Amino acid sequence: QRRFPWMNIALITANVVIFAISHHQPHGAAAAVPNTGANLAPGWDPLMLWPAAPHLYQFITYQFLHENLSHIFFNMLFLYVFGNNLEEKLGHLEYLAFYLAGGVLAGCGQMLTSGAPTLGASGAISALAGLFLVLLPRTHIRMFIWIFIYVDVWEIPSFYFILLTVGKDLLEPMFWGGNGTAYA
Repeated sequence: QRRFPWMNIALITANVVIFAISHHQPHGAAAAVPNTGANLAPGWDPLMLWPAAPHLYQFITYQFLHENLSHIFFNMLFLYVFGNNLEEKLGHLEYLAFYLAGGVLAGCGQMLTSGAPTLGASGAISALAGLFLVLLPRTHIRMFIWIFIYVDVWEIPSFYFILLTVGKDLLEPMFWGGNGTAYA
């Protein structure tokens, strides 16, 4: 890369900081948000996207809230993998605009397919993955594979990597339920 991906790093940092703050439970005041697996600190649930009564600001704020450690870890990993190259290709502000617009469109899609409150950057990151396929179709992605005692690093075409993640996103709600994470 020729340019430092400061916008992508800023997005990752913002997501992690907001996650830490929104999950900080003063003296055990955990409040499970209905129809989600999220235990947000009091006062954070209005920032989720509520399909029954959406507010415009929620189309942005829901993208920075996450259900649990696994949710934020994998979203930020995918954001790092796809975002750095896309930011260089698009430019800093254009990259931010595409990220946020992808999240807004994903929120609209989620509202049409689910009545559950929604949180997470999954939709924005899916939009980035789609753009990655369009702009960088021949790129290979390096994967760390760890199965019991087998450890290896594989390089696979980004097309197959993204196809696997889309398949996971389609199957996950069928087997584990759509709990407010924006798979749609």
